[in-house]
Amino acid sequence: MKNIIRPLQRSIENLITKMSLGMRAKLIIIFVIIKVIPLLLLTFMAWRQAVRLGGELNRRTQELTAKANDALAEMGRIAVEDSVGALNNLATEQIERTSTDTAKRVADFLYERDRDILYAAGLPPDEAAYQHFLSSKTGRLIKEREWVLDDAGTAWVPKEALATGDYSPSTNSENDTNYHNLPRILWETEERPLYLEMTYVDLNGNERIKITNSDRMSSVKKNVASRLNTYIKAETYFTELKGLKPGEVYVSEVIGAYVRSRLIGMYTPENAAARGLEFAPEEEAYAGRENPNGRRFKGIIRWAAPVVQNGVVSGYV
Repeated sequence: MKNIIRPLQRSIENLITKMSLGMRAKLIIIFVIIKVIPLLLLTFMAWRQAVRLGGELNRRTQELTAKANDALAEMGRIAVEDSVGALNNLATEQIERTSTDTAKRVADFLYERDRDILYAAGLPPDEAAYQHFLSSKTGRLIKEREWVLDDAGTAWVPKEALATGDYSPSTNSENDTNYHNLPRILWETEERPLYLEMTYVDLNGNERIKITNSDRMSSVKKNVASRLNTYIKAETYFTELKGLKPGEVYVSEVIGAYVRSRLIGMYTPENAAARGLEFAPEEEAYAGRENPNGRRFKGIIRWAAPVVQNGVVSGYV
């Protein structure tokens, strides 16, 4: 730096000497050249550095802001995914629990029927005993409700709303801020027989004793070795019975007449007319809320077991 400034000073001094200026003017010029100009240059350089620094800081700040936003967005995405996953897992567990509990109740119900048929096989073949057995085997079912079309004619709604129980307030003051009470629905129920008929069949398939609990079942005694004499002419259970040993149980598949529906979807006058059908919901198959007044499938499951008398199989119940 000195190698540059000193020659520059000499050149300036020579220039001032040639201009024949007074001492005061020379001192002022020298002061301006030596003090003011370098100060201005330093100020300019400092300003440029400040501008550069500001730009760099701004760029870095924008980068940090973008990275922070990306990090927050990623954290939010992960949090949402974790929350959704946790809720899905909880819902899945609840559905699995409900399904498992329902399946267990159905299985328990069916195992009870196995115990019933084994108990019935130990009864003496007698009409009074069979009638007493059927009378004691009932179940509670929810009554079918009456459904009507809504005012717009586009959906089915219950004709009358279900009654509900009284509100049950919490007795714990800590629950006052967030207490949920679901009203108890008062479903109408009725008792129905579990078994539609009970028969004693001899080794040739002849029905010797027959007690019926439903008009769906014929009260006429027949030979069930022939399929034509069975429920909807579709049962072949007698051939299975001949292979049963004492203590074994036969359970049939679900047997019932097919109920058809010519309309898929909401059964309304408009949809029926669009398909060229007369509006007669009671003539079509039951389809839940799409057609709650339709004809229901009426099937049966048959249980059977050998009846042992004097140590030998004498027939089947």
